[in-house]
Amino acid sequence: MSKYPPLDISLNNYSVPSNSPRFRKSNYNSSSRFLTNTITATSAAAEPEPDPFTNTASVLFDGIDERMLIANSSTLFVDGETAAGWSFWINPPVSGTSGEFFLNKTFSAAIVTFRGEIQASGTHIRWFMGSTSNFRKLSRPLPTGSWTHIFINYDGTQASANNRVRMWMNGELDITGTNGGTMPAAMVATTGTNTTFGGISSDANSYNCYLDEFSIWNISSSQAQIDAIYNGGVPTNLSGSTGLIHWWRMGDGANFPVIPNEMGGPSGTLVNMESSDITSSVPGA
Repeated sequence: MSKYPPLDISLNNYSVPSNSPRFRKSNYNSSSRFLTNTITATSAAAEPEPDPFTNTASVLFDGIDERMLIANSSTLFVDGETAAGWSFWINPPVSGTSGEFFLNKTFSAAIVTFRGEIQASGTHIRWFMGSTSNFRKLSRPLPTGSWTHIFINYDGTQASANNRVRMWMNGELDITGTNGGTMPAAMVATTGTNTTFGGISSDANSYNCYLDEFSIWNISSSQAQIDAIYNGGVPTNLSGSTGLIHWWRMGDGANFPVIPNEMGGPSGTLVNMESSDITSSVPGA
């Protein structure tokens, strides 16, 4: 007979730190008053991988002679398409003047693939397609000194020409915008022409504004897709999005004066600009 009595261990008042292997009370054998040799280890849940996407830069155009150029932009692959979308963030420091352009892919007044213009005393966006007679104008003015997200959706299959272009401001569909002319059933080809941001090919009619996260799509987007892009007012990672064919981040990842295309398409080149025109002003900051 052993001269030492069995060791009496009570599990009722015993606790183990959460980061340590845990002894199950069921492993305690009351008849033998000893712990069995089964140990259950609990591992801490793995931390989710952080999203590597950041948005830290935008491009400021002075409204005088600065612009971003994509030469021979037939490589945009939009000519003749019946569905497309344009998404961008814009921030004009001051009100513009009617007839100033922030985007242009045009061969002549009668041959316009797409064109973004400021109208109505420099406060409203007009979007042209087909010719300079065909447009859709936002009913709401573009605020100055703050960032606004714009999404323009084109669906040439719509029977009514008035329904072929629709515009969203900060995730909300503009249902009272006005139309002019007849929007085309397919995008007009302007092969061999340049695409310019911040103005047109000449120094005239340039627009003073910040632009950020400019993308082009080859689908007609739904409200849910536009909501995801708007993301509550904060730019988000568009990689892997259905229908995305071009994405210029407008500063992030830039090697001045080149603004790369995240989708591998044609990059933009900043013309008459300085490296300081890539700024730290961004939406949602």
